[in-house]
Amino acid sequence: MAQNEKTVAWNLVKTIADAFPSTSQVLKTGSQDAIKASLDRAHRLCYPFLEWVVGSNRCHIAVLPRDKHLSFMKTPFQFLMVNQSPSAETKFRTYKRQFGTAFAFHGSPFENWYSILRQGLIVASGTRYQLNGAAYGRGIYLSTNAAVSLGYMASSTGRNVAPESEVFDQFTSLACVALCEVVCDSESLIKHSCDVWTCLKEEHVCTRFLFVYRNEARPAISLTNPAILKQVKTLMKEYGSL
Repeated sequence: MAQNEKTVAWNLVKTIADAFPSTSQVLKTGSQDAIKASLDRAHRLCYPFLEWVVGSNRCHIAVLPRDKHLSFMKTPFQFLMVNQSPSAETKFRTYKRQFGTAFAFHGSPFENWYSILRQGLIVASGTRYQLNGAAYGRGIYLSTNAAVSLGYMASSTGRNVAPESEVFDQFTSLACVALCEVVCDSESLIKHSCDVWTCLKEEHVCTRFLFVYRNEARPAISLTNPAILKQVKTLMKEYGSL
């Protein structure tokens, strides 16, 4: 379904999603057999849908407690986001000890986040997955300036969105930006003008936090600000990432 959006029966997907009970209801159901029976009553495809979601998702997302929020991000929707496998995280920490790391934002159109949540950030430049231009060449695009990354969040209407886009009208105002940890290897991390970085190696970028916006005012902050960087590092330490 995710690989060929032109063949997806989007109205059926919406029907399944509308029929699906809340997570709290599912958790209260009990055994796996009871969950399956309950979902089968809701819609015959609800349980296969749940199996596919759980089986295909390697990302761990947890809501940040309100007292842990980074207030300068100006959104109540803040999440811890980990989509590295344990082996990839171990390798990343090896690179970190060798080269050190920095923090930067990554912004992308909302329809990209399905793939990012499951695969992590990839070097999409020059591939069919590229949705924005590549003014600074190949690489994963990052910035210490939130406004720069937020500029990459505009939807690429007509490319990877549903053909029957009215089904997803409720999502058109949503936008996401990730706060990433990046290995400072000068051979793979290139710092351009206008606060734009490109990283040539996917394994050198780890998503750490995710911020979601509806109609909230977007932040205009820089991670070069010592006070802001201190807050980020403090939060990272609390979650064992530093």
